[in-house]
Amino acid sequence: MADGSVGEAQAFPSMAALRRAHFNMRRLLSNGGKGGTETRPTAADIRALIERARATGAVLSDENDRKAAQGILDYWSTELVSLPGAGADDFAPALLTAFQPTRVAPPADEWTSSEELPEDESRKLIRHVATARMWIDSGRQFGYLLLDKAAIAEAARFRDVDPDVAELVAASEVALHLRRTKIFASIIVAAVVFALLVWIVALQSINLRNEQRWTSQLEKMQRFALELFPEIARPLASTEVLQRKATELVDQIKSVDNLDPRSRRLKAEALLAMSSLRELINAEERLAQAKQARAIIVELPQDRETRFDLARSYYLIGAAYAGIGKDGDYERAKSNYEEAVKTLTGLLNEPLQGTERKETVLLAYEVEVRLGDLLLFLLGNPSEARNAFTRALEIREDQKNDDAPLIRDRAWVNNKLADVHRYDGQDTGALQLYSAANDMLLKIGDHIWSDPQWDPHWPETLGIVQGNIGIQLRKQRLYSNAEESLHHARDIFEELSKRLPHNIEIRSYLGWVDENLGETIYESGMHEKKGSRMAIALDHLQRAENTWSGIVILRPDNPEWKGYLLSTQAFIKAAQAAQHQYANEFEAAALLFDEAVELNSQVVPVGFKEETIIRTLKLLDAAASSWAESDNKPAAKERLEREWRIAHERSCRNRNSPSPRCHLPSGEEAEPGTAVFTEFESRAEERLRSIQ
Repeated sequence: MADGSVGEAQAFPSMAALRRAHFNMRRLLSNGGKGGTETRPTAADIRALIERARATGAVLSDENDRKAAQGILDYWSTELVSLPGAGADDFAPALLTAFQPTRVAPPADEWTSSEELPEDESRKLIRHVATARMWIDSGRQFGYLLLDKAAIAEAARFRDVDPDVAELVAASEVALHLRRTKIFASIIVAAVVFALLVWIVALQSINLRNEQRWTSQLEKMQRFALELFPEIARPLASTEVLQRKATELVDQIKSVDNLDPRSRRLKAEALLAMSSLRELINAEERLAQAKQARAIIVELPQDRETRFDLARSYYLIGAAYAGIGKDGDYERAKSNYEEAVKTLTGLLNEPLQGTERKETVLLAYEVEVRLGDLLLFLLGNPSEARNAFTRALEIREDQKNDDAPLIRDRAWVNNKLADVHRYDGQDTGALQLYSAANDMLLKIGDHIWSDPQWDPHWPETLGIVQGNIGIQLRKQRLYSNAEESLHHARDIFEELSKRLPHNIEIRSYLGWVDENLGETIYESGMHEKKGSRMAIALDHLQRAENTWSGIVILRPDNPEWKGYLLSTQAFIKAAQAAQHQYANEFEAAALLFDEAVELNSQVVPVGFKEETIIRTLKLLDAAASSWAESDNKPAAKERLEREWRIAHERSCRNRNSPSPRCHLPSGEEAEPGTAVFTEFESRAEERLRSIQ
């Protein structure tokens, strides 16, 4: 395709005309072949559009217009290679023709150039187009619609610009109307549960305190209400009405005072049930409820049930502090988790039987895993995190049966122990533990999907483990094996998203896998010097961008997900830069690599922080190479000096390095991965000497 004669293709007269053709082709691709008179575009149709778009470069002098036109070319190049009629030539990069001053575009008509939309408005349009495309690609599933009035209003401003956005807005407006009528009925049910809960507490304390038989019946009813409430609340967690109802319930519960011990226990359990609803109530409110529950519990007779509830209150207080994340909150979370562990350990040393022991074991396991995550990812203490994960494994190893939930929990802890090795740069050890977790999960076999008591955590865990294996294989440059593992993970999350279409966590894992697939294919193309790999990498990266754009619109407060979007966008720029590089357009490549560096530098590292830094170093290295190839030695030198400074800060040659790779536990031998920053530092030094 790239070798075809651009001169034979008729250029669009202006950027406006090219954009019209782009939107029209998108509309045909979305709606063609659905019973109307229009047919779905073929590979030949898209190929013809690409050739005309390339030729249009001759009439475009404005740099913003040229960037927008190249973006359209990249979009349709990716779309083309996914069609059945694509050929080998279609994998070559499609690049805009150089501007020819003798062929100036005519004045813009009503579809003006990119200057018509300010930069921030252009970004909003891109986000809404991405959301619309994600909805269409999902088979127009309900969970991908806009169900917030403000979000619909903002998207509606662009309904005349893009046909997919117009369709998304129309469907969202209908869905919002229908959803309100359904929510009204659901809220009535939830309100009945709330009223029942408060009525039982009040009635028990006032009228039936001495009636043992009726008290027992009421207690059963209340426990049923406490169990039922989360099941009603969670599906409606995004509604403001239910949030207000939840707040009202808490206020009503707080107003019921002077109860006997039995009623006070039930009041505390009601508060703990509310505090556990992370999807529904913000962390500050959950903290207040859990603290009030604990204040009640410590005054009750300290039997086993009370001590179990006390451990739950410590656990939920810790989780709330971890969710708030202000100064000192992570340490407060840690101390509360540790109090929960201490209380539960005491209970497990007693002769518990049946359900009582099972519930205590499961809570102890959950607290240790949460404590390990806090220590590793938020407090940066891999040694203590390893201890917490090991204790969680010992808790579950203590049970002798091999049922599916037990196997899943053991596998998950192995995955967590692998995370510790990965955090330390011990990639071989991490891969071994991820593989051990994978082997455990494969023992569950068909139970993952077909068990009557099917638990989505089983396939979710397998998908995460498969994705982690793919990442570790990529680090070892075993690219084909890495791709195979990542594709397996993608298949799992795609199936899960069909079963749980409204689950935003599952959608985030789809974005995570596509981003890592794109990054893996990009790295393999750079390593093997195969420019054709970049179009395939861009396909996965642009899918990931669509997914993350939609998620970030729904959850803009999540820094981890926003970071994944920025990282994905960085590698889109890098893959486009590589296409220019292989076309010997080194300055264009260098500029795109610079954009990739800046995007990745905006990521707020959450989780494996050093992997984000390593990405920045790789992109700086690539940018320096492209600037050097374009004979711009000062620019190359500037990138290499920045690369050296970042690498030196974390290099083990630097005695003050904060990198955990330089502070391994005694007796643990360093693997090649621990020296990665030293390698970047040395390579930057060597290249700087060669430039000077």
